[in-house]
Amino acid sequence: MLAAVGRSLNVVLVRPESPPGGPKVAGDSGAGLEAAASTLRRAAGISASYVVVTADPLHGVAEAWQAMWAITGEAHGSDEFELRAAEALASWRAKQFELPDYYLVLANDSASGGADEARPADFYLGPLRAVRPNRVSVAAGASPEAQADALLS
Repeated sequence: MLAAVGRSLNVVLVRPESPPGGPKVAGDSGAGLEAAASTLRRAAGISASYVVVTADPLHGVAEAWQAMWAITGEAHGSDEFELRAAEALASWRAKQFELPDYYLVLANDSASGGADEARPADFYLGPLRAVRPNRVSVAAGASPEAQADALLS
C-alpha cells in the first residue's frame, strides 16, 4: 500500500531512517519515540502537497493502552501506559515533535467479518479525541491497492 501511495506525484513518503547496517522496518509504525520524532522533524522540512509519515510518536502509548484493556486472562495494570504516555508528553512538550495534522487508519473491509480485522469502529484516538476529533481518516479496503486508492482519493 505504501509503495502505491509513494508513486503518486503529489505525495512524499517519509519513513524512519534505518540504523547503519540495520534492517528496514516493514510497517514503520512501531519505530521508537525518538525515531518517530526524528522522522516527523525531517518531514516538516519537505515542501509537498502531501507528506505521509510512517512513524508514529504515539505508537508505544497506543500499544500500552491496548494491552491495558486486552482480555487475556493476565492482569495488566496502567503502569506501562502511564510511562509511555508520560514519555510522549514530555517529548512533545520539549518540542521534539509536533503531532500530525491527520492520522490515517488502515482498515480491512468488514464484509468478511473476521474477528482479527481492524474496523473503523474499533479505532479510538484516546486523549487526542477532544483535541483533533476530525483529523482521523479511515482508508478501508480488502487489498493494499484498494487502501491506496482510498487514501489518495
